[in-house]
Amino acid sequence: MKKNRVLEQDIARGIAILMVIALHCLTIDKKYYMIMAGLFGFLMPFFFFMSGYNYRPGKRSFKENVIKRTKQIVPPFFIYSTVILILASLYLVGSGQYTIMDIVSAYLKLILTNPLFALTGLETKRIVMSCVMIFWFVQSFYSASIVFFAIADKGLNNKWAFVSYMFALTGITMIFAYFDFKLPFYISESFVIAAIMLLGAFCGNHRLLEDRENKKWIIINSIISYLSYIILAYKFKGEGLIMGGEIWKDGLKEWGVPLTVLFSLLGSYPFVHFCRLFNKTKYFGPFIAWFGENSMYLLFIHQLVQLYVCVILNVEPFRMSLSSNENDLMTLLVLVLVVAISSLFVIVREKLVQRSKNS
Repeated sequence: MKKNRVLEQDIARGIAILMVIALHCLTIDKKYYMIMAGLFGFLMPFFFFMSGYNYRPGKRSFKENVIKRTKQIVPPFFIYSTVILILASLYLVGSGQYTIMDIVSAYLKLILTNPLFALTGLETKRIVMSCVMIFWFVQSFYSASIVFFAIADKGLNNKWAFVSYMFALTGITMIFAYFDFKLPFYISESFVIAAIMLLGAFCGNHRLLEDRENKKWIIINSIISYLSYIILAYKFKGEGLIMGGEIWKDGLKEWGVPLTVLFSLLGSYPFVHFCRLFNKTKYFGPFIAWFGENSMYLLFIHQLVQLYVCVILNVEPFRMSLSSNENDLMTLLVLVLVVAISSLFVIVREKLVQRSKNS
């Protein structure tokens, strides 16, 4: 466990990233998939929420925060997206399914647009896009971080300022949703994601996820919170869940935006408190926490690994469970191999970085 990290938060991130990988790898009957997605549909807002939770106002200036976040995200984004694109394209060019112009077009679409909205019902020629599609998270997180850093200290100054900024940020994305207007780099969505981060920061300042003495109320509040999430998720059936970068859909449209904010709180609160149960386990807690510590790298590479695992096992890659009428047990093996190989990559990377520092 690295210094200055909170074990239950890393356990929660670890479970969350493993669930994200599972939802990307498994091909299961669409009705079971939707149940699974509904139970864990708060996971992507959870990552935004927890980023805000650990923010401390006044620690750095706006400029310092932006520079730090840029160093964290921008170089890995371009390095990994380029390498992944090249490696994924080797398979497609070699099999005659893609041309160089297709590859260039895919990369430009990734960089300059919101690429995920063209990926429903994936076709073979879109496999490259599938390998890099999770980068919607990186792009939106970076855009939202700039908005968040600009307003966070003022928004956390007092409760009225917090409420005002929450309404303003959510309202801006609701306007974009009303007109169904999407900007590159997920700027349209960045305002509500910044609101989720601000909500997380507000909860962090009030230690909402801390292990307090009155455990009875933590349990009661967690049960009520998660049941509320389940009821709302069932009632609105996918609205308010961030799936593939979509925050608003054809149903509720702009009203799905505040629902997303609500899900981030209703899901994150019981989830982190539940994960505290694993704090005192000898092996399981630290093992899962390792995945949480390295969630960004696992997020970057797991779908590229999935492509080649599927090729080796002769399993069609990137079938969408949203439209599947069958359970493919072979994809369980795909999931295990993807997690194992992706983890090995992270371990090797850590060793190389450590060796570089020591030399």
